[in-house]
This record gives sequence, structure tokens and C-alpha cells, in this order.
Amino acid sequence: MYYRHFGIDGPPFPLTPDTERFYPGAGRGDILLAMQHALRDGAGIIKLTGEVGSGKTMLARMLMERLADGAQIVYLANPSLERNDIHQAIALELGLRCEPGLSGVQLLDRIQKRLIEIHRQGRTTIVFIEEAQGMPVASLEEVRYLSNLETSRSRLLQIVLIGQPELDELLARRDLRQLDDRIAHGFVLPPLSMNEVHDYLAFRLRCAGHASGDLFTPAACRMLHRASGGRLRRLHVLADKALLAAYAQGASRVLPGHVRRACRDREGSRLPWAWVRMLAASVGAAGLAGFFLFGLLSPGISIGKAVPESGTVPVEQGKPETVSPEALSRAAGKESTEPAATDTGFIDRRMAALGDLAGPGERRYAIQLTVTHDRDRTALARYLSALPPEWRSRLYIYPVEIGGRARYSVVLGSFDSLGEARELLQRLPPALARYRPYVRPLAAIQLEAGLARGGNHT
Repeated sequence: MYYRHFGIDGPPFPLTPDTERFYPGAGRGDILLAMQHALRDGAGIIKLTGEVGSGKTMLARMLMERLADGAQIVYLANPSLERNDIHQAIALELGLRCEPGLSGVQLLDRIQKRLIEIHRQGRTTIVFIEEAQGMPVASLEEVRYLSNLETSRSRLLQIVLIGQPELDELLARRDLRQLDDRIAHGFVLPPLSMNEVHDYLAFRLRCAGHASGDLFTPAACRMLHRASGGRLRRLHVLADKALLAAYAQGASRVLPGHVRRACRDREGSRLPWAWVRMLAASVGAAGLAGFFLFGLLSPGISIGKAVPESGTVPVEQGKPETVSPEALSRAAGKESTEPAATDTGFIDRRMAALGDLAGPGERRYAIQLTVTHDRDRTALARYLSALPPEWRSRLYIYPVEIGGRARYSVVLGSFDSLGEARELLQRLPPALARYRPYVRPLAAIQLEAGLARGGNHT
């Protein structure tokens, strides 16, 4: 809405991580380089911690992309995995079958053979574990056992633990001291300082096409720093709302008053009617509804774990965090008033079309949109109504079982290249991006959906 007004080409502060807009300041470039060297040197286990919304996912994605050529990447986004599930999660993403009745010893043997095969190809295997502070203690102990897999000269598996500061407290427990001792390097992602906030905002604006990046006054930057605590996700939400407030007033720069309005809206306060009338006069009656829906009155959308990607694409382990029907309904809200919003038959049609995903899955990709309960099909249909019509033929839904309960897995695909999948991922409507979609290898989805036709490692 405000792009032309401020002379930019697109959203400068999206909540979806975009590695093409990685900010190397505030020590982030140095941390990335240090982690990259540590993994290439066979460090074993390394740790990255930072506050909520500090940019850990962006840094992890950058690391995965840089290591993709020489590594097999496995991405575990669900921290609630039980001890016995970790082996299955890793096996699935390595292309291994997990037949019913397969013992844990047999599965671990298959994993080790696959890791040796990858090692003989001159590559290493790196497991990235997000939200590690939420893992059960027994599962963290299993991580330590997995780090023991090695040849006589080198490690077969390296592990990156990513979490909030609570991860440090968890590892300080006496029963986890052996795991803590095995962590070769620990990196902490700090919040941005006030000066770094100014530089960061200018950097993001220039990435969006602004000539100078000088849209926020120094006083506005100071206020944004105080309100965000230097955390990137909150900074993005507030900066975007402040730009909308400045646009509504016809201002050429963002002033402290615009930031104050953004902060009040962030805290749920009602906007004064005088400002609403001014806004209506500025954007017009037709644009006002869209402004309220997508701008200052919209909640901050948190998709911090979104889209982990690399040349081999890190993928979730087949047991992603389940989204409730109520959450789906809130996500969809009033984004679409088309009849498809309650078309539960659309779910059946896309389940029936699942066979279209069969066939060679190597070097093809899909986007995992969400996994949700199966008890409320209307909520799922309402959530999917935000999908643009031209993309609906690429949507597929299939049943999965998580913890003994039926779920729906919703994916968008397939794509012949990683770049194609990433490009569409960046263009997902906010209602669909709310639950942290990410790119997965099609082969892993085929295994999960029972579409594999052989050719898997056993």
C-alpha cells in the first residue's frame, strides 16, 4: 500500500526470513562465518542461542545454504520428539524406510550405513535442531549418543542445537553435563543496539529499493529500539506499522508519533477516531478496509521457523507441530469471502489428487504449509481459502498419524527446482504463511504419504 509513496519496490520488513536480505552487522556476519568454519572442521556439536525473534532462523538458513554443496542437511523443527522418534525422524529425511516392527537397533544400523555412504561421497551430514530448549531430557541424551557415530578418522554426524536462552539452563542440569561437555562451540545472538537499529532499518529499506534508506528519523529509531528491545521480529512488526501510520498522514518520513501509534496498536489499544477519520481521508473508503485488515489493526504474524532451505533442503521430520482448527480459523479470519472459504469438498478433491505427486522425487521439492487436526474440516477449508486460485491445483492434502492421532498434512507442490519453490514461498499470502511453511524434498513427502515407488535406501 505504501510502496509507491515511499519509493520502494516491495515490503521492507516481511516476517518471512529471506537470505538475500541477510544483515551481516551486529556481529551476525562474524557468527555465521565462525559457525561455518566450525562445522567444516568437524566440530561435532555446536550451539546457537538467542532471545525470541532475535534472528536465529535467518542465521541458520544462511548457514545451511553456505554448507549445502558439501553436506546432507537434516532439519528437525519439532522439539517435542521422544527419544525413539529421533531415529525415525533422521531416517525419513535420509530417504530410509521405517517398516513397522523395525527395532531401534536395526534402524540405527541403517542410519549408520547411510551416513557412511554419504561420507564416502565426500560429504558430511549435519542435523539442525530448532527450539532445542523444548526437547525432553531423554531426547537430548539421544543427541549425544548420535554424535558418537564416527569412522576411525572423522565424525559421521554433526549437530547444531538452536534455542532460546533457556537451552543454556537446561544443559546446565547435572544429568545433561555429558552433552554440555561435548558442545565444541556456543554462539549467542545479541539484540541490536540503538545505532545498529538505525543501520538495520536503512539496510532493509535499501534492499527494498529505497535510494538512501533514510526514512526513519533518529528519534523514531531510538523509540523503535526501546520498544523492540533490539529483537528483529518485533522491530519488523513495529517498523511496518509505523510506515503505514506515516503513509496515512502523508508524511515523507517516519516520526516518533508514528512509532507511538504503532506501539499502541501492537499492544492492542484502539486508535483515536480523529486519526481514523484522517486515515479515511488519506487512503479513501475503499482502501480503508484493506488498511485495517492488513495494516495497523492486524496482529504481528510470527513465522520465525519458516522455510529452512539449502541445496539439499533441510526438512522437518514428519511430525511437525500441529495447528488447531481454532487457530486455522483465526488465521483465515476474513481474508477471503469467496464460496471456497467453506468448501470442505475442496479438501476431498485435493486428497483424491494426491497421486499426482507420485513419480520421481529426487531433486524435486514441495512447500509444507501446515499440519492440523482432522476434526474440523470447515476450519481447514477456511484457512485454505486464502490460497490464490491459480495455485489451488498444486495443493495436496494427505492424512498422517502423530502420537496416535489423525492429522491432515497440507503441502504445495511440486517444484522442479529449489529456486522455484523458494520464490513461491516468498509470495505466500500472510494467512498461509502464519504457520511457518518451509521447503521439503518431495521424496520425503512421498515416503510420508505412502507414494514412494522404490529407489529408497534400505
